[in-house]
Amino acid sequence: MTIGLFTDNDVILKLARYELLSECVDLFTQHNYVFRYLDALPFVAGVNAPSIAKKMGLAPAQVQSIEYFISQSSLVTISDEQALNVIAQLRTPHLDGGELILTFGAQENKPSNLFTGDKRALKAVNRMQSNGVFALDGCHVLVLEEAIRLLMICGDKEQVIARIQAHPLVDKAIDICFRNTGSVDNALNSYIESIRSQCSLLSFGLTQNVC
Repeated sequence: MTIGLFTDNDVILKLARYELLSECVDLFTQHNYVFRYLDALPFVAGVNAPSIAKKMGLAPAQVQSIEYFISQSSLVTISDEQALNVIAQLRTPHLDGGELILTFGAQENKPSNLFTGDKRALKAVNRMQSNGVFALDGCHVLVLEEAIRLLMICGDKEQVIARIQAHPLVDKAIDICFRNTGSVDNALNSYIESIRSQCSLLSFGLTQNVC
């Protein structure tokens, strides 16, 4: 059985800029995960559009890693008409149409994982879970910090640290976590626990372990 990993564009772009996207794809796909992505990704990332890629801070090799991600992944699809109507009509702070599509897609295809780097969006999802808009039992949340932690556990920790430190300003929270190499693990765990405590109605982690 494969498990859908419904992945926000922001996560994909940040992992590409850290030069960790291909490693992330390889780690998860070998454990029966299938990345699901939004159809806007190639346009947002500037695939076949170098000027857009440059504006997004992506070097050619980083764009190639996004092309590799796309080749190993599938588009998000939603068949539930009620969910589609909610997506078309709902307007809520910190949760855009793409994030709604990913969340409803994950809900429709359980067991699944929602992979995001947007903490404000997760807080909005948590509120909507309490209001009954979402029913995410059987769907786990994977945050960017946890994915990076897993890359360090399952792969070359020193290489992961070096790549992140070589690309400052990609993500403020991760910059803070990697400021002191001796406390990276504690910093990541602290950040993960913080968002977990703020979104108590959501289940964090992975449906199936990769390490």
